[in-house]
Amino acid sequence: MPGWIALVPAAGEALGACAEPAWGEAATKVFVREAVDETLKLESALARLRTPGRVVLLHYAPVVDTVDGEPREIFPFLGSSRLEEPINRYAASVVFHGHAHRGQPEGKTSAGVPVYNVALPLLQQIYPDRSPFRVVEIPAQRSDPAPPPVTVSVNREPTQ
Repeated sequence: MPGWIALVPAAGEALGACAEPAWGEAATKVFVREAVDETLKLESALARLRTPGRVVLLHYAPVVDTVDGEPREIFPFLGSSRLEEPINRYAASVVFHGHAHRGQPEGKTSAGVPVYNVALPLLQQIYPDRSPFRVVEIPAQRSDPAPPPVTVSVNREPTQ
């Protein structure tokens, strides 16, 4: 992966305590499997980065904070809290996502990683008198290095 950006295009499923288990109807299993697969892609991208700063770009939200304001019934289609774990473990510097047009502009992971919702309709609402964009300063150095890569066994349980 070039530079210090980990990009994962999609991973809807559920946020917070509503994370779906991979059982039930076939459609539910496919929906959950997609979120798990995208989370594994994010984990793999972050594990390959050997840089002091790590920027994560997502389509869907990794935390519930930035989708608050959307109808609760559609939360499962706006993000997946499964994405939060590799973001925290690999000490991402910042996360940007879109998709939650009526959500909140800022949130944090449980480890304090800043998460910014940069959905265009939200930015246009927040900044009606200027161009809709965010500028975020990322420190040049981080004191804590990335943890060693984690491998995933066939049964999808993480191992060291």
